[in-house]
Amino acid sequence: MLMLRTRRAAVLGVSLVVVLVLFAGIALAVLPPGGTFIDDDGNVHEANIEAIANAGITRGCNPPENTRYCPDDAVTRGQMAAFLVRALNLTATGDTDFIDDNDSVFEGDIEKLAEAGITRGCNPPENTRYCPDDAVTRGQMAAFLVRALNLTATGDKDFVDDNTSVFEGDIEKLAEAGVTYGCNPPDYTMFCPNDDVTRDQMASFLARALGLPPIHPPARHPGDTKNCTDFATWTEAQAWFDLYYPTEGDIAKLDQDGDLIACEGLAGAP
Repeated sequence: MLMLRTRRAAVLGVSLVVVLVLFAGIALAVLPPGGTFIDDDGNVHEANIEAIANAGITRGCNPPENTRYCPDDAVTRGQMAAFLVRALNLTATGDTDFIDDNDSVFEGDIEKLAEAGITRGCNPPENTRYCPDDAVTRGQMAAFLVRALNLTATGDKDFVDDNTSVFEGDIEKLAEAGVTYGCNPPDYTMFCPNDDVTRDQMASFLARALGLPPIHPPARHPGDTKNCTDFATWTEAQAWFDLYYPTEGDIAKLDQDGDLIACEGLAGAP
């Protein structure tokens, strides 16, 4: 067992080095106004969401369109497996077969995570289950990332609310590595180990852990947030068109025939 853990740690360390080198060479995306997703505008983590999207770590939350990121949703254990497998470029699967993930779309990722030694299961000491649909707490997230990144150093950061947590050691290692600051800005005296990790928070954890530079998208064009079905009357549609046309053109495509008259199918159109 010790030899197996040592081998897994060595393989994981090599994988992490390779991944960090690969991420260092990733070109920054040229983003459209508003960025990749339509539901994270103005979110404090938006630049890190774009960073992990650019690195291929996230694809979105509404397949197949994947126009949304669902930043306020809690990260499930299945999603965590997918995030980490993509982030670390894990490919090897072993003989770990949890009894509760056969119907999960993340089963393959979960097996790769187990083979890398990053997860042990969710029902110790048997650890026959993974609980793929359970939300990940911030304390559990710390354990996942400490194992994934093979973090060992602890510093002098002492959050006031994790002394009774089984993840206290992992939390301290994560803080020493600069991956977490805390949960109560600007004081940052707490970690909130029992709170669920949201998808936007996870983006920042991953971006810091992997050294991904934040990517700030250009502001979304206000004129591109409407279509003809959003207006009750033609007068409203034309007013919107006239407001934004001088600076943005017909960016919302309200004028189908180029005569500068918007939404001619609406009642009241000339």
